[in-house]
Amino acid sequence: MKKGYITLGIVLSCLFIVFISFMSFTNGFSKKEVTDNETIDVNSETVLALQDILLNGDDLRKAYLSNKTISDQEVLQYILVNLEKNDYKMKTVVPEKIMCNVTGDIFFISDNVCKVEVISNDKVREYEKKIFGIDRELKYDEINYHGLNCKNNGQKYYCLVNDYVDTYKTYSLVDKAYVNNDEIYLYEYYLKINLLDSTDCNKYYNKTYCDNYLTEQAPEIVSDIVKKDGVYYKHTFKKNEFNLYSLIKSEIVVK
Repeated sequence: MKKGYITLGIVLSCLFIVFISFMSFTNGFSKKEVTDNETIDVNSETVLALQDILLNGDDLRKAYLSNKTISDQEVLQYILVNLEKNDYKMKTVVPEKIMCNVTGDIFFISDNVCKVEVISNDKVREYEKKIFGIDRELKYDEINYHGLNCKNNGQKYYCLVNDYVDTYKTYSLVDKAYVNNDEIYLYEYYLKINLLDSTDCNKYYNKTYCDNYLTEQAPEIVSDIVKKDGVYYKHTFKKNEFNLYSLIKSEIVVK
């Protein structure tokens, strides 16, 4: 009986040692996972370039956004207003009886000369891969967005350029940034002010500016206000086939 107790004690001791070793290993692994994030200077060229991508897509800011569930319309809207000048051709069309005939099946109604941006579907797909890291068949529907009235004939977008005034002022303040393998995590305060809402506007600006924001220069807003009132986001970027970082996820987090 005594020998049995000794044997049982040895077995339990061995199991205890194995358990402690396992816990130490997993805890060490977990800590390594956390410390694998390498801090990046928020003023570095890489971080500033990623911040520009975010600032160019205000309508993409939601409580949660993923490149797996983002809609075709959201993708197209972002791309169409962020093309470089060499990404499209500009076509000028003089209206005939208030109709600007751009192609055999594309026309716009206008009393004035029509300035039309012509963008190939291939160029749109290229941006789709670069910015969002996705490659899917988009539905090229007609889009009216930020002064662009765009129609597609199956091969190209023809976008009539109209006057557009943005009635929001936005402020972005990057709090911190990390890199982990092929991903970058960017944490940001983001403040959006509706200039058409007098209560919202006057909270941050003087009455002179709020009454004349189309002609007046906006007063400065200190970073402490952006931190205090801004929404706190975590944006995840992943390196794509172009050796650039695509936005794959964006979410509001509690600081």
